[in-house]
Amino acid sequence: MKMRTTWVGGAIVAFALTGGAGALTIAAQSHQHENGQTAPQTGHDEMRMHAEMMAAMQARDARLASLVKTMDGATGDARIDTMAAIIRELVQNEKQMHATMGEMHEHAMMPSPAPSR
Repeated sequence: MKMRTTWVGGAIVAFALTGGAGALTIAAQSHQHENGQTAPQTGHDEMRMHAEMMAAMQARDARLASLVKTMDGATGDARIDTMAAIIRELVQNEKQMHATMGEMHEHAMMPSPAPSR
């Protein structure tokens, strides 16, 4: 039992140290006009998106902190179950980060509208 707990704990630490929980963001959002064209981001939109990203990161961090606190107080199978929940949460966060980065990359690669004269 102790060997299994040590291995699972080591896996959690390794995942966290590779950036699994620290580089999380939420999807960049864009504004669409009635004609289907995407409007360029304004400073206000970017500030709002940044605030939303920070709030989402803080919420994810709080969920992980809560799970770790639960794990620290647990023993035996309850501790292992909590470690499994932490790993699931970290994997979900990693998938979300990859999806968000893909969406942000697509947004960055969109052609800029022609300047008006």
